[in-house]
Amino acid sequence: MGREARCAGEFGGWNGVGRLLLETDDLIFRGETRLKVALCDIADARAEDGWLVVRHADGEARFELGEAAGKWADAIRNPRTLMDKLGVRPASRVAVLGVADPTFLEELYGRSAQVATFDAVAALAAEGSAYDLIVYGAETPDSLVALPVLKGMLVADGGVWVISPKQRPEIGRVPVIAAAKRSGLVDVKAARFSATHTALKLVIPKADRR
Repeated sequence: MGREARCAGEFGGWNGVGRLLLETDDLIFRGETRLKVALCDIADARAEDGWLVVRHADGEARFELGEAAGKWADAIRNPRTLMDKLGVRPASRVAVLGVADPTFLEELYGRSAQVATFDAVAALAAEGSAYDLIVYGAETPDSLVALPVLKGMLVADGGVWVISPKQRPEIGRVPVIAAAKRSGLVDVKAARFSATHTALKLVIPKADRR
């Protein structure tokens, strides 16, 4: 989710200052005493006089966030879905290549009625359409040679989401960005795709769009 703030915290009889982070699966406080609460264990989150009040399985925690408390509470109660993170809208034309994650596909078909799946880059290229989004599974460095072809299948302001495994430096952020640059693309956003994979969005630079 990407929220982070330095603030006062109170929980479990302790109070002090630290850093509060709202991540995809957890609310984390790092100070002299640390707290990590899974979002699925949070029963309620509300703003109260500038404090974020979180009731969870092990008790209650309070964090002084001022005017931002309400936004934090709303983000905890209404977490963004994967489709929100990827920018998939009901009218989006989406191509999927090399991604078979059943949870992702179920959410995708539930969000957009214009989804096409392909089993090879050549099949996508032969189809000849232009897509708003291409979701591309890249499991090895060799997969990145397809980026110039994928670029040619985008609408001007479209994007390629490269889905790659975590903990694999050879196909991590640095090599993907380097391959994107060679292909005339730039990275603009990263997102958690699943417990095992991450996502990086590549787009055509504005100066090159026609």
